[in-house]
Amino acid sequence: MKKFLIISVLCGFAMSASADDYNYLNFRLYDGTEQSLAANGLKITFADGSLVATNNGTSTTLDLAQLSAMYFSQNDVSSVDGITIGQPNIRVDNGSVYVAGNQGDEVCIINISGVLCGRCQLSSDGEELVGESLAAGVYVVKVNNNATKIIVK
Repeated sequence: MKKFLIISVLCGFAMSASADDYNYLNFRLYDGTEQSLAANGLKITFADGSLVATNNGTSTTLDLAQLSAMYFSQNDVSSVDGITIGQPNIRVDNGSVYVAGNQGDEVCIINISGVLCGRCQLSSDGEELVGESLAAGVYVVKVNNNATKIIVK
């Protein structure tokens, strides 16, 4: 019994130490959207079929039936890693985004919350419509490994 208690305590310390290495707790919903919360000082409670996450006086409530995954990470889901900042030839017109590039270029449109709003591969050289009827806001358009910020009005 004493060995079991010692092993349990050691496992508890190991598990809590590994969670300290992460900056964010990420939530993925079944609709594909993701949200991140800073892990430092985060308090999680459950009430009426919902998860309530509170940090620095701000509460976020998520329906447990919609929650697909919950995991710790170094980065929040809205971060864009592994890219170089460049100026791809992008034009915004009435909520539509046009990209001039080469056939086969990979294009992604990501909103400011980190949600992927569109992804396509250019089918021809020249300008092509890659996003349509986007809501007003700030987006990151990534063409291959180059990204730029755009504003849709």
